[in-house]
Amino acid sequence: MDKPIEERVLGEDAGEIVIASLQENCAAVDTLLGQARRKLLLFTRDLEPRVFDREEVYQAIRELATYSRYSEVRMLLFDSDRIVKDGHRLVDLARRLSSYIQIRLVPDDYKEIASSFMVVDDKGFLYRSLASQYEGVVDFSEPNRCRELTKLFGDVWEHSAPDPNLRRLHI
Repeated sequence: MDKPIEERVLGEDAGEIVIASLQENCAAVDTLLGQARRKLLLFTRDLEPRVFDREEVYQAIRELATYSRYSEVRMLLFDSDRIVKDGHRLVDLARRLSSYIQIRLVPDDYKEIASSFMVVDDKGFLYRSLASQYEGVVDFSEPNRCRELTKLFGDVWEHSAPDPNLRRLHI
């Protein structure tokens, strides 16, 4: 019998797990991030508040960002208007740890990408072909797929720019 998501080990437990609900997405995100030690790449429409604006995610990303001077946390967003207006824990965290967490906007040339994904330590990933739905796959040890997603992320990152909405206001 396969291990549940919460018992999977990053870099060891290979094999795609199909996920289809908010709860399964949250379990996958929490388990992946809880084991991250070096790098997080997050490609998302709007930092999906139901998945990423939770205390477990905040704490895991804060711990990752401050774990080592070599830690890397990068996020690409399509739109930040709602999260800036409504507030989001990760926006606040990125503002406070701006040397460790970078958030950029996806340029218009890449707006047709419908997927959402995260890559953790180049070992595990969560991928949803349609960002607007919870159906997707998670794998805790698939470096080949991680390389593909990292390449896509890097291509978009190179053409992206920091979002002025996310800058910290010094008053």
